[in-house]
Amino acid sequence: MNKEKILKQIFDRVGRLEIRVEKLEKTKGEAARFRRVKEIELNFDLSPRAFIKKYGKGLSYPKKFTLLVAYLCKGKVSVDVFLKNVEKLWRRMTSKDLLKGKFNRSYTTKAKTQGWIKEGKKTGFYQLTSNWKEIFNQRKK
Repeated sequence: MNKEKILKQIFDRVGRLEIRVEKLEKTKGEAARFRRVKEIELNFDLSPRAFIKKYGKGLSYPKKFTLLVAYLCKGKVSVDVFLKNVEKLWRRMTSKDLLKGKFNRSYTTKAKTQGWIKEGKKTGFYQLTSNWKEIFNQRKK
């Protein structure tokens, strides 16, 4: 009789654990969508080269594009930044320790797809979105 009681308690606990595991597995996917954005204080008083060198390490090219837009508008959301200004700044920083190559307009599309930037009020202008700091969440190794 004592063994039956113990076995029943064990099976009850296993059942409760299985339910908890199922709930965790369901919320695991949801938690990935709501990743916490790193709070990082950016110093927009740095020169463009120093800014990219300090904050651009390990970022993909669309993220670096977003970072340049952020530099040009000092991190303010919904401020128009002219694409030609971003390209001009990019051309000045093609060394291996900065942007590492030529500007490609596909970076703008990829950044828009991720929701970091949006098109400005006029053609050829871009604006940061409120979740642009997500670029710092996952860096390349």
